[in-house]
Amino acid sequence: MRNSDNPAYPVRDQVTGVPPFGLDALPKNNTKNMSSSDAMIAQMRRNAVNFQDNNVYAKTYSFDASPQGAHMARYKAYGQETFDRIGFNPELNNEAIFNEQTTMVDDYVRMFTHSAWPMLKLGFMSPLKSYGKMFTGDTASDRDQAFDYEEYNAIGYSTKGGLGGFTNNVLNSAAYSAGIMGEAIAEGMVAGAIEGAIVGPEGSALGGAFGGAAGALKGLFALPKVFGN
Repeated sequence: MRNSDNPAYPVRDQVTGVPPFGLDALPKNNTKNMSSSDAMIAQMRRNAVNFQDNNVYAKTYSFDASPQGAHMARYKAYGQETFDRIGFNPELNNEAIFNEQTTMVDDYVRMFTHSAWPMLKLGFMSPLKSYGKMFTGDTASDRDQAFDYEEYNAIGYSTKGGLGGFTNNVLNSAAYSAGIMGEAIAEGMVAGAIEGAIVGPEGSALGGAFGGAAGALKGLFALPKVFGN
């Protein structure tokens, strides 16, 4: 019957010992009938099994999580529960997998919460940041804003197709422009209120604010006509 003890015992008993004890000082356990040559073969076999690079099985793996790569944030935007249920693997076609297991409603929720709303705020702040850079003499392009726009737009974009996908993408693209329009309206209201308070009779600040907003809207709606001409 073959020895069923720890396979390290023959090596210890017949070859290496346990320092500072020599081979003769150790009890032989169940390996007393094993020859030295068999023990040396067992040691070589054990060394061969252990001779491996741990990184082969546990090496660090990295992948491109940007919009140009696997873009994990796009799928996490469905919500943690959905993300955990479907799973994510940068080596697979995650777009096809998530499209199959999510609905158009899921895409709308993702777009409004993680794309349209952040881009609306980004668009609103864009002119204000431009004014600040202008006063400081900074004429360089805003790389951070460009990065944020690309990230938000890629998260909210739907590839499901059809009318639902088309509507989703139109609203997603319009969010940034709506933010800029909102800032223009707010700017017109502030300018109108200031003008009404300075040059108008008492109580005309509110009317000036609404007048400024109306003027801003009128100018914005006239833009397509201007571009058409």
